[in-house]
Amino acid sequence: RAAAMAASGRVILIDENVPGATLAGVTMLARTTAFGRYDDNLIMAVERLTDHLPHAARHGPRQRLWQIRARAIVLATGAHQRLP
Repeated sequence: RAAAMAASGRVILIDENVPGATLAGVTMLARTTAFGRYDDNLIMAVERLTDHLPHAARHGPRQRLWQIRARAIVLATGAHQRLP
């Protein structure tokens, strides 16, 4: 997130979990999974819009497919290194 805050231009932050805070100037895509990186920095991502709601409350599309053409990509998988 620090890299997103320091960047200039448009910034999109993709997160599978619902983030706890918002960042000024950053488009947050919660409940979203990036599943492909292709030539010329094309990122494909799927946003789950209503999958988390009870069946009775689901109205509109379940998912949205994002095609993102990026100038630069910062990949942060969220993995933690555990030292012995």
